[in-house]
Amino acid sequence: MSDTHDLGSASGRENELATPWGTVILERYPFDAREKLRAWDAADEYLLNTLIEHLPQWIPDNARILVFNDQFGALGISLRKFLPVAMNAWQGEIVSVSDSWIANAGSIENQKRNGLDAETSCSPLELPEGPFDLLLYKLPKNLAYFEDMLQRFRVLLKPGAMVIGAAMVKYLPASVQPMLTAKIGSTSASLAWKKARVLVSQCDTQQPGHSGPAIASYSLPEYELVLRSFSNVFSRQQLDIGTRLFLPVIPQLQHSALSGEPPVIVDLACGNGVVGLVAARRNPTARLILTDESAMAIASAKENFMAYFPEREVSFMQTDALRGVEKASADWVLCNPPFHEQNAVGDHIATRMFRQAKDVLKPGGRFLIVGNRHLGYHLKLKRLFGNVHVEASNQKFVVLCSVKH
Repeated sequence: MSDTHDLGSASGRENELATPWGTVILERYPFDAREKLRAWDAADEYLLNTLIEHLPQWIPDNARILVFNDQFGALGISLRKFLPVAMNAWQGEIVSVSDSWIANAGSIENQKRNGLDAETSCSPLELPEGPFDLLLYKLPKNLAYFEDMLQRFRVLLKPGAMVIGAAMVKYLPASVQPMLTAKIGSTSASLAWKKARVLVSQCDTQQPGHSGPAIASYSLPEYELVLRSFSNVFSRQQLDIGTRLFLPVIPQLQHSALSGEPPVIVDLACGNGVVGLVAARRNPTARLILTDESAMAIASAKENFMAYFPEREVSFMQTDALRGVEKASADWVLCNPPFHEQNAVGDHIATRMFRQAKDVLKPGGRFLIVGNRHLGYHLKLKRLFGNVHVEASNQKFVVLCSVKH
């Protein structure tokens, strides 16, 4: 649809989201003064503008509102701060659902910036009890995850409840509107405004839903593994080609280089845990630490690890990269780094991971990563560690290793 809708434009300073509801202060997380990306986009603005145009018909008095995939709190904070004023002392409830540790941490910090107490929040694996009068969402990048969550939210919504979402046009596939119609009910798309659209659905009681999360699996006969993954896990239905190149290079260590004790191996951005599993099998005495910022990834990795190594010493951490891992504690850090957070693409994610990896490695420890050739990770590693060498490569990917001196 090429038509556009003019709602006007309310602009503020770089950290001020100004809408007809009022102005809230938002920063991305982790905060970086050099960061040029804002903590919201025009889709957040458009959704908030649309909501206030439809008060009170979409938000009954004392309504329970479920907010999904609210990056850094733009939606939930605006509603919590201004809905009681707009609806004459509204005293309903707003519950946030997010798979992202970074988004949750950013939302908590932004709530403090706006003088709010911490909101009620939960992971997509532990949904709250219904019923809810309204579901608001920002469209996630992973559509399999979105479809899974729609079917699970479906059983939490009251008959006739509204489901209102938003996305930037360039991230809105044509398949989304039919998906919403099939999983929720009749759905319409708005005209475009500032390259964003709003999707409006009404809950149809005849549509089926399910209460448990969807799980996909695939087998790796050469490693005698079957991997199970929840819906928001990278490459959940097959082993990605970068990891396929990476797995044969995973080292066998007899002991820690400095102490002679069993080695400590970290699987950074672990996904479903396949790298950690292969490392555990090759290093039967090693202590493993698996980290990821996704709750679904950590849950998948834990389930897979416990299926094969229920007695092993292993830690699972949902965190930002290696935040919380003891400095100078690891002999190896293994990583297939992501290059995007939701739709924000850039090298800032990998750069943050590389710096944290250097911090947690012992002197003499090694950082082993795989990445697309065009990303130029060898240059970053050379600057950071002072050394880098190639362990394996093909036409598209390269496995690199740096040593902490």
